[in-house]
Amino acid sequence: MRCSGTARVARAETALCLVTLRIMLSLTLAFLLGVFLAPAVRPLFRPVLVEMIRAGLVVGEEVQRMSSNMKETMEDAAAKATADETVRKQPAAETKTAETKAPDSDASLSS
Repeated sequence: MRCSGTARVARAETALCLVTLRIMLSLTLAFLLGVFLAPAVRPLFRPVLVEMIRAGLVVGEEVQRMSSNMKETMEDAAAKATADETVRKQPAAETKTAETKAPDSDASLSS
């Protein structure tokens, strides 16, 4: 015998409601156990918490050191690029100055 579409939907909804109810009961039970067991378990987790915080501080210091090194490297690269650009522009400026002075020096020689 085939089930009608509404019967299938009703069974699916019932199954979904049961799954949802089981999840809600599990979460409620976990919450209540956590509330009641927290004072007893807290001393056990404190050293773990302290180690996690210590590890976070060490990682933070290492990241700060690495970023400081990277910043220094970037500043050095920027200074070198600026110096190279200045050196590259100086010969061009000297060439223009020499070209400008060349006709004057030729005129003075011919006079």
